Amino acid sequence: MSRVAQLLQQSPHKPVLVTEAVNFDQDDKPVEVSSGCYASGRVALMAIS
Repeated sequence: MSRVAQLLQQSPHKPVLVTEAVNFDQDDKPVEVSSGCYASGRVALMAIS
């Protein structure tokens, strides 16, 4: 079982949502980098435009 699947307590054959983000300050300088993995069956996405 993969480590991510194990941490998410799901089968390694189920999909995983992976996010990556970089946040910038007012001078366009990167100040924060983050990443995350989510069990796709336990997440709802909403896009607002």
